[in-house]
Amino acid sequence: MIDGRLPAEWPADVLESVRLWRQGFVVEAPPFFYQRSESHPIWRMDLEADGEALSEELVDLEPSERSAYGLVTTQTCDLVEEGRPKQPWFAVAPVYDITDRLTAGQLPQLQKGYLNHLVLLTATWLPPGQWVADMRIEMPIEKGWLVGREPRAGFAELSEFERLAGRLASRRGRPALSTALTAELTGPLRKWLTAGPGKASRDSVESMRLRVVGDPAMSAQAELIVIHNDEGLSSAATAAWVEWESARSEAAHLAGVTLLPFRFGTLDDFSARDVATSFRLELDHLSPD
Repeated sequence: MIDGRLPAEWPADVLESVRLWRQGFVVEAPPFFYQRSESHPIWRMDLEADGEALSEELVDLEPSERSAYGLVTTQTCDLVEEGRPKQPWFAVAPVYDITDRLTAGQLPQLQKGYLNHLVLLTATWLPPGQWVADMRIEMPIEKGWLVGREPRAGFAELSEFERLAGRLASRRGRPALSTALTAELTGPLRKWLTAGPGKASRDSVESMRLRVVGDPAMSAQAELIVIHNDEGLSSAATAAWVEWESARSEAAHLAGVTLLPFRFGTLDDFSARDVATSFRLELDHLSPD
């Protein structure tokens, strides 16, 4: 269906324009649309003059209601295709200033990437505020829409573009775990890292991995791998982790879940097999909304 409508040769100005763009760049005034459920709507919409809810199923927000900017989320190699292009669309997530909605303590979490659906933009050309890309929705836009538009980076540092790519991958690659493992390990881990003693060690933890025995969607047995930075965990953080592991393993056992002994170390301490047979638990996956 899609291939039959692609031109044999794309317009030269489109090909020239897309070469200037990459993942993590910002567009101005992107569209915002989605398919709405008429019988069971969820996202609150304005009411019509007679007080009845808007009935159209395809929602296309008016320009005045849309976000001022959008972040390009399509992978750069899919945006700038080598050879004969096959992908006429790219994806954009809405970008808006969240300053007025941040509660106490949320800004540091946002800056460290702990709010799972929001990505903080750091480009100095943006107006004053805390501008975030909201990953809960992405709009497909035809690449020809980029012709004549100015490409501007959404981030100040190259490492932030790399972090964006990792976060986008992790949102799509998060493991679908069993209810048992969610209730007895990842759920409590999330709470402990965000509001418990584990919060003090988060900056030392580079990543966490979960090795599940059997089908992740059904399994009740897993091993947590904690990968810390080269400086390692402090003695206080180590003691906190050991205490939490002991208490959590005991509680999980009573619920019929087996937690294998946690393993700690730098990335150099683990084998390629350890990585290949485990899921990466991004802090995004464990952070509160």
